[in-house]
Amino acid sequence: MDQLVRFVIFFVLFVPVLFGFFTVMNVLFPARIVKIHTILQGTTSRSFWIGLVNVLFLVPITLLLFSLGDITTGPLRSVIMLPALVLLAVLLGLSSLGLLSMVNRVGDKLMPDQSLLKKTFWGTLLLTLACALPLVGWFLLLPYVLIIGVGAVILSFFQRNPP
Repeated sequence: MDQLVRFVIFFVLFVPVLFGFFTVMNVLFPARIVKIHTILQGTTSRSFWIGLVNVLFLVPITLLLFSLGDITTGPLRSVIMLPALVLLAVLLGLSSLGLLSMVNRVGDKLMPDQSLLKKTFWGTLLLTLACALPLVGWFLLLPYVLIIGVGAVILSFFQRNPP
C-alpha cells in the first residue's frame, strides 16, 4: 500500500513538471516544433523507421562508451566519457523534442480548436497516463512514442519542405 501511495504522489507531481517543461519547450522552439508536427502528420511510418534505426545505433554505442569509461582510469577515462556524455545529451535532446511533438499531436487530435496550452496540458496528461500503464505502457507504448518522436526530429533537420 505504501508503494501505491508513493506512486500516486510521484505521478501527481510528475505531470505538472512535464507540462511546464513541454510548455517552455513550445515557447522556446516554436518553429522546430511546428516543423516536427507537420512531419508527424504526413510521415509517421517513415519517422518510426528512421527513429528505430537511430535509437538502435546510438543507444548501444552510448552504453558501450559508458561501460568502457567505468573500467578505465586516468586521462583515458575522460577521453572516453566525453563522447559518451555528448551522445547522451543528443539522445536526451532528440527524445525531449520528439516526446513534446507527440504530446502536441495527441492534444491536437483530441482538441483541434483549443489553445496550444490546453492541447499541451491534455496531451501531457493523457500520454503520461497511457505510458504509466504497467507493462504495455512501459515496454510498448513509451518506446513506440519515443522512437516515432526521435525519427520525426531527425527528419525535421534534414527535410526541407515537410509533406
